[in-house]
Amino acid sequence: MPIPSPIGMELSNDGQTLFLYAYRDRRYPESWYGVLSVDISDPYAIRETGKHDIDILQARLSVDGTLLFVKERGELVRNKYTNIFLNIYRVSPADKSTPLSRMQMKWLSGNFFPTPDGKHLVLGRMGELIVYDISNPSAPSKEFELSPNLGYPKEIGKDGTLYLSNGLNGDELVLASVIPKFKKICVFSKKLSSLNILYISEDSKTVYISALDKTINVIDLADKKAPKIVANYSTPNYVGAMVPACNDKLIYAGLLDSIVVIDPAKAIPTSESLISAHTEALRQYKRKDLKFDFEPVSNAINVLEAAGITRAIERKPSGLSDKVFASILNDYGFFLSKNIFREDDEAIEIYKKVTALDTNRSVAYLNLGESLQKRLSRTDSFQEKIALTKEIKTAYLQYKKLHGKSTPTIDSFLALNIVDTPITDFCEYVTAYTNQERLTELFGTGKSVEKSNNQGSMRVEISYGGSANHPYVSFIDNETNQEIDWKLPENGENMPWAARINIVPFSDGHHLLYYKNGGHLVMSLPIGAAWDTGTVCRFTEHITESFDMKGKNTEVCNLVLSSKHPSFINFEKSHFLNNETLKAARYYSTDEFMAGKVDFDNDGKEDMLVHLQYQSGAGPGCIYDFFDLLNEEKEGFSTSKSRSLLLEMQDIEHRPGVMHPVPHCHGNATGWFRFNGITYFETKYPEDQPQDSEQEFRTVSYIKDGQIKRICEANFSIQVEGH
Repeated sequence: MPIPSPIGMELSNDGQTLFLYAYRDRRYPESWYGVLSVDISDPYAIRETGKHDIDILQARLSVDGTLLFVKERGELVRNKYTNIFLNIYRVSPADKSTPLSRMQMKWLSGNFFPTPDGKHLVLGRMGELIVYDISNPSAPSKEFELSPNLGYPKEIGKDGTLYLSNGLNGDELVLASVIPKFKKICVFSKKLSSLNILYISEDSKTVYISALDKTINVIDLADKKAPKIVANYSTPNYVGAMVPACNDKLIYAGLLDSIVVIDPAKAIPTSESLISAHTEALRQYKRKDLKFDFEPVSNAINVLEAAGITRAIERKPSGLSDKVFASILNDYGFFLSKNIFREDDEAIEIYKKVTALDTNRSVAYLNLGESLQKRLSRTDSFQEKIALTKEIKTAYLQYKKLHGKSTPTIDSFLALNIVDTPITDFCEYVTAYTNQERLTELFGTGKSVEKSNNQGSMRVEISYGGSANHPYVSFIDNETNQEIDWKLPENGENMPWAARINIVPFSDGHHLLYYKNGGHLVMSLPIGAAWDTGTVCRFTEHITESFDMKGKNTEVCNLVLSSKHPSFINFEKSHFLNNETLKAARYYSTDEFMAGKVDFDNDGKEDMLVHLQYQSGAGPGCIYDFFDLLNEEKEGFSTSKSRSLLLEMQDIEHRPGVMHPVPHCHGNATGWFRFNGITYFETKYPEDQPQDSEQEFRTVSYIKDGQIKRICEANFSIQVEGH
């Protein structure tokens, strides 16, 4: 049965019918696609019982196996789909699938889940949830719609628990109940980046999750308000699917290009296996041939954990000296601390074990101090920060004593910390640490924020929703677990827009800190017990821009930063290109702005450049300006090498699948100028000064003799004032 692009299959509860789902592959226009039901009651004589030729996106079978839900693509008009349809079919092992209803959706980007009771259908889309009553599947009706801003639905358990991923990197697991009304159960933050739900047990007490670091995490959900990771298995590659078998004694995992069988009972470490794994881990860490930056350290961790290092921590293998074991553990802790998918607490416990095994290993105290310093951002209270600061000081001072030298990190911390240099004014507190580039040390978890008038505590939860990842703040009473209806000022005149919000514990209570990417501060707002006495701070940034003046083009760089900046070459309004020409060049969401003749490659001849504007409406939106070279007829783009250099100089990409051809989506100002007989290209942040870290760029380049020369690249230093 030739199906070139299958996207899934499901088996009915009675095992008599197999449903096959096939994607419409436009590379094979003659191939079949849609939903196929096959009677497999006699596996030696299978027969087709139903076939629906629809442009399928996704399909799910109801828990009782009687209904099939199919998401269908709508009509394709001008490279855009006009709508999405959700179809409901009645299915049975004996008869052809019967269409019951068809719902048209304007937007259905996320998953959809039939609930275990068979009476509801939950749909997710861009931070929103829609629940349909399907008691009568021939006439489904919308029951309610809400925007909890808790992330994207991933799966639903047999007990009706909805699993969502949230957080900036999709690394938070959110549990919620949907029926009879939506209610958040808990938020589990354990750096499960790009988490994928692999398996939920029949009793819904255990869930297996894969993460981007090639691991399988086993989470105990016996108490759904307090999930905990009970096992973590490293795999050689990314996990796409898995299933436990043999009464959970074995785990079968589907990886890229392979299947692995995990036997947890056989992960018994020996001195030889750990020493060998340590050597291999160091080799993996030093690899330069891997595609992603996180892979070397993830691979190093996986090698050691596959050799059973976590069990060795509980009981050191015989034949392994304390010093050798301390060396292995110190490197393991170092890898953990460098891994963006793992918690610093893991590394901290390892380093403490190292210092107990080998009290004279100075680097272990340095590593411990640095990991503890990162831990400051996950404290609940200011008192906890004080206690942790004392631990950090002890570790750093012990390192200095044993090593005889210090580091810039240690010197900075010992010169400014809340024990030795307490600051009583909140605005001054934030600016002092920000100007030392230590802003994140101020952050806290917000799990226990004292309410005003000694009325107990609340937790503050910050979620991000929509394509712009807009931050939302909610306040939950810790005693009743109910949301407190306390309204914050809206973004606007009194609350400038900020991309990020974080909790800052302080001596008077807790504050919300509003800031942009890269720690560009906007304002702060006292909450809870600090509301009555705390200070609202607004921050002003003074950004200094400078170029590296070591090269021979210092005159040009100095001119660019001065009031004597050379005039830009003028361009005029033009209409050389139509939309079809732009799209053929993979310039989507791009318009022609102006055109002008420029000797852009300094060959003594002027060529016609077209000034283009890329405009994105996704997220916060942006406009980004760039240039391209027209052909001699001025009806399309040149195919010359000079054009390739022009695009390369601007970091413009034309690779298939690239969403934005421009380097980023944060705007720019750009132009061409001539100085001493050379034509230069300059691009910089769009306003008077950068508004966030994504706008901290300014370069001057030129093309000559078939080569690109970048002669000026700006550095930025920021000083903040609070008032």
